[in-house]
Parts: sequence; structure tokens; C-alpha cells
Amino acid sequence: MVKFFVQPTVYHAKNAKMGFKNLSRDAKEVVVSGMSKIVKQELDNARTRLKSKGVRGSIYDKVSESMDFDIIDHPNDAQLPTFVVGSSSQRGAQDFMGVTGSRGANLSAILHFGKKKASSPLFKAIPVKPSAYQMLGGFSGATYKGKPVIWLMPGWASPAFAREPAFLDQTYTNIQRKFELQVPDMIRQAYGNKTMILKSKEGMIQ
Repeated sequence: MVKFFVQPTVYHAKNAKMGFKNLSRDAKEVVVSGMSKIVKQELDNARTRLKSKGVRGSIYDKVSESMDFDIIDHPNDAQLPTFVVGSSSQRGAQDFMGVTGSRGANLSAILHFGKKKASSPLFKAIPVKPSAYQMLGGFSGATYKGKPVIWLMPGWASPAFAREPAFLDQTYTNIQRKFELQVPDMIRQAYGNKTMILKSKEGMIQ
């Protein structure tokens, strides 16, 4: 699974929950909708960050298109929802299994966790797609069956790949920060801008 769970922190939630649980169902939906907009915006930002790091068809491009989210509603309808954010087999699948590359590797897991250099080198040359160059290296400028490829030569071993903090790490941080800043105000507005006190990490909001 390539995902994380995010909601306002315990410090924030124990205060915001007091206001949230007293809202009408319609008002709660307004707050949840506002939280969903934050998540969707940050997923768009993450896709842009990843696409800027690689060419079309690269690991960055493929993983960016797999980013997904879901909402866990709590049974008592009194607690702020938890959002699941990560990488699915395809956008909208909400399985958070990560996207699989043409050679069977979980590209999302590689991007999030990184990987060590392979211990088993090749015994013969093999052609791979040019878009794999950033991740695999190899020699370009050749064709195979009429298509451009890069060649991985005997003795080649899949190199180490550093985890990419611009993927889920930064996405989590941005969502959490915006939840802390904006959710208390969403609840206040759902009350019709009546005076109420809610705590966030940034201080008191009336």
C-alpha cells in the first residue's frame, strides 16, 4: 500500500470536534467539502511537482497520474473525517496499491520509499523504453524493432533510487498545515459566523 492518513491533529481535533459534532448534517457536509477541496488542490500541486521532474512516460509522470484519495466517515458522525491519500493502480480506483511499471515494479513504492541497487546484474543486453533513462541509465541512440530504445548492457544492475520527498511527504505536510489553518474557520462559517472559540496550532479563532 502506498498511502497515508491525514486529519487535523489530536490537539486540534479535540477542540474542533466539539463544534463539528453540533452542526447539522448539511453544515457538516459543507465542512467536509471544504476539506476535500484542500486535498484535491494539493494532489494537483503534487502532480505538477512530479511532472516537472521527468519527461512524459517517466516514473514521475506515471506516478503523478495515479495519485488518489478517499474519505473515511466515522460511524458516530461526530468526528472530523479522515482522508486517505496516496497512489492507486489508476486514478479513481482508491485501492492505493501503487502504479505498476512495464517490468512489474511498483513505481509508486519506489518513488515513496526509494530502493537499493539490485544485487543481480544482467547477463545479456536488453532494450528498454527511452523514458526509463532517468531511472535506469543505459545507452541511448539505438532502435529495436524500429522503435527507439536504450540498451542495458551485460553487467548492468538496477541502480539505487532515492525516495522522493516531493511525492507523499510534501503532500502530507501541505494538507495537514492547511487543515490546521482552515478547518476551524470552516466550522465557524458553518455556524453562520456566530462567535465561537476553537483552537488550532496557530492559536485561538473566534
